[in-house]
Amino acid sequence: MKVALVAILRDEAPDILAWLGWHIMTGVDTFILFDDGSKDGTLDLLRDAATLHDIRIYAIDYSVDPHLHRQRLAYTIALNGLQDEFDWVGLLDADEYLLLCRHKNLKEFLTGFGEDVGAVGINWCNYGSNGYVIKPIMPPFYAFTRHYLPDHYVNQHVKSFVRPASWSGEWNNFHYFENDRRYVNPDGHDIVWSETLGRTQGLPAWNTAKIMHYQLRSMEQYVERARRRSDILVRPEGFTQCDHNDLYDPRPFQHTTVVMDWVRRAVEQGCARTLDALDIEDFNEATHLPPSEPALRLLGIKPMEGDDLDIVNGSIHLVKDGENSHQLLALQIGEIKKKVFLIVINSEGNLITFRIDEDTRVLGNLSYELIATASPDLFALQQAAYKTYLTAMPLPHGGAVIADRRKIQEWELFRVRTFDRGEIIIKLYNSPFLTFLRRALSKPITIPTIARLAREDMRQTIACLPILLSAMSEEDAKTLKSRLGVLIRYIL
Repeated sequence: MKVALVAILRDEAPDILAWLGWHIMTGVDTFILFDDGSKDGTLDLLRDAATLHDIRIYAIDYSVDPHLHRQRLAYTIALNGLQDEFDWVGLLDADEYLLLCRHKNLKEFLTGFGEDVGAVGINWCNYGSNGYVIKPIMPPFYAFTRHYLPDHYVNQHVKSFVRPASWSGEWNNFHYFENDRRYVNPDGHDIVWSETLGRTQGLPAWNTAKIMHYQLRSMEQYVERARRRSDILVRPEGFTQCDHNDLYDPRPFQHTTVVMDWVRRAVEQGCARTLDALDIEDFNEATHLPPSEPALRLLGIKPMEGDDLDIVNGSIHLVKDGENSHQLLALQIGEIKKKVFLIVINSEGNLITFRIDEDTRVLGNLSYELIATASPDLFALQQAAYKTYLTAMPLPHGGAVIADRRKIQEWELFRVRTFDRGEIIIKLYNSPFLTFLRRALSKPITIPTIARLAREDMRQTIACLPILLSAMSEEDAKTLKSRLGVLIRYIL
């Protein structure tokens, strides 16, 4: 069985990698994506992602207006062209995420429908803003956890997975695709339509699957969308009338690490593409003398409460004191005492990638400002870009480590953790990652320097990239950030 997902996109750079990662996790084999004139870097991200998965990108014909007509054209072209290659085709938007509640993946879900079924209509589950005014930094499935009540009429709409060979070719709307077989809900029951095809009667069938629909999102995102669409009201009541946050559903949280790990792989591909394209001849070499040897200082850190920090399911989490297998380290460089880079080094001496909730950076090398407190042995860690502090919830409260606090209180305080044996710290300092970093920092960090490092060892250069960017001149850093484009939000 082969499953394709068709979508039309425009300016989805902040969330498109997470959307792809989510549906790859769900079991989509191929993405058929129509770009509707993106100008925010969406296409660059899609091309990087396409090195990891079967993602086919097409441009929309702008002579077709308005947007809904272009979307109809894209869907029609896709359904007609995919009949011989795919058993099922899903037709979703970039603000829609398929949640399977009883099956491991799409193939297991779709295998349950007999040959007499030509389409499966999956009800919307519309989500509210969760109180967000400004666009959240995390993906929609993480940030927006509250949705409408089931009996809200908008949840009667379905989005469909269709056997393309059974489609009649007759266009109805974006929700309903006429076919010569049964049209069922996720439970396998024949759908009873309302007066409008594409809208079901009664309550939505959410027990087996649903389409998490993040149409509203934050107020900032609503306004951005309204500016692009003439059919959306750009007034406060347009937002508040759609902002329902009645029911809480945390189930999508459990998939964050898997999705963000795929995002990291796509970001690394983008970094490699950017660094590989750097032409040394295009940039001037530094003329000042390089430093002789950079001073690196490693600090073990632990919460004030006394428990340890470790990687649990890909993210930093509290564990009982002495039970950690990976030590979270704070790396200080040179005389800069107020900035640290949080890293974890494995037994082979290489960087382990990890994530911290409410921090979108994915390269496993996270810069934080070290904030002194009234107590000389305690400090806080601030995510500078968003002015939020790292917090470590005590184990009785779940042990989560999150970078979302706006002020420093007890859970935001950390202390230096001493190493038990001297040979441990010596091994860390001599690890391949820190050896490569020391050698890199022994030269002036310019764009030609980074280009040469990348040609020597691309993997280590990408791992060191946040540090190297911070060591560059303002002018060079600005140039390289411009080359990296939208990837920068995942790096710094």
